Amino acid sequence: MQFTKLHGFYVINDNHTHTFAEQPQSVEDPVTGYCGNTVTTIYLDGTEYTFWGSDSVNMTHILINLKYDPTRVCRCASEFSAETEFGGPYEVNLEQGFARCEEDQVDLTADQVELIRQVLENQT
Repeated sequence: MQFTKLHGFYVINDNHTHTFAEQPQSVEDPVTGYCGNTVTTIYLDGTEYTFWGSDSVNMTHILINLKYDPTRVCRCASEFSAETEFGGPYEVNLEQGFARCEEDQVDLTADQVELIRQVLENQT
């Protein structure tokens, strides 16, 4: 596997496949304190969807507490982007099971992908 430095971060340069993480790749000290008034905005297919409530809390909880890794960034396209009051923009690809934030990337679990997919179905 080769890495190329691009815009201050390293990009994987091989033909690779993505696999879902077996365990949540979460930070040691998760962020808390958000509630149903937390606003999340999804950008999908040129349309903006803004929402709050349990869907916003679920999306925020997953995306803000992932342990993003600067050595795992690839050139695969994201399917949508999201911003929460507590962070973002996040780029997410559910088909390949990863999320990016700034210059870092992390694999999602199948359960995380399913929860995010449910939020998208509810809000789009």
